Order: sequence, then C-alpha cells, then structure tokens
Amino acid sequence: KEMGVETQPRHAVDTDKGKCILCRSCVRVCEEVVGVSAIGLFSRGSYKEVGTPYHEKSDVCIGCGACVYVCPTGHIEMISTGDKRKIWGRTFKMQTCEKCGKFFAPVDQLKFISKKTGVPYKELTTCTECR
Repeated sequence: KEMGVETQPRHAVDTDKGKCILCRSCVRVCEEVVGVSAIGLFSRGSYKEVGTPYHEKSDVCIGCGACVYVCPTGHIEMISTGDKRKIWGRTFKMQTCEKCGKFFAPVDQLKFISKKTGVPYKELTTCTECR
C-alpha cells in the first residue's frame, strides 16, 4: 500500500460465479459422455471459470442439460418452460411427445442423437414414459 499498489487477496472470493467449485464435472460430461465439448474452463488463477468459449452462445450445445444434472453445487442454471429451454445463453425448442403431448427434450438433442446413432428422428419423438 505504501508503494501505491492495491493488494489482491491470495485466494479471491468467488462472488460472481456463485457456487461453482471448478470441479470440471460439467465440462467432462459434455465432452466425454455427450460428445460435444460446448463448455470448458477459461482464464487463469482466481479468474478461472466454466463457460462457453469467449462467453458467446455455443453453436455445438444441444441443450441436453447433462452439465446441470452432474453439477454438485447447482451452479449451472437451466430453465425449461413449456416449449422452450434456456441454458448457456441459448434458447432451445422442445419436442412434444407424439403420444401424450408433453414437452420432453430439446429438438437439437434429438437431432444429435439421430445423427450419432442412425436412429430415424421420428422414432425419437416419444417420451420415455410413453415408450
């Protein structure tokens, strides 16, 4: 202080990132289980955080919510309301079940599954409760 330099705490208090403990569970499930790598760890030191590249909307995110389900602290926010799901700054259109009419999965997620597995998209438009 006497030299005119403001000190920084050695271990910064995490006020902006809420409850994120940087465990990488969300990053790993997105990359290793889902296979899209939509999120990652960015910055260094006490500024490190989980997010999309350059804090922009990720074109490869399919809105599956796997990151939300594995987060041990509940830090990642996903809001599903009716025919829309919001996560990582993107809004996804939800698919309705052909039998019961309930919204059950993002259209992008079902298209991704169809492409990866070769199962026709039409066969994926029934929720797990009606199968």
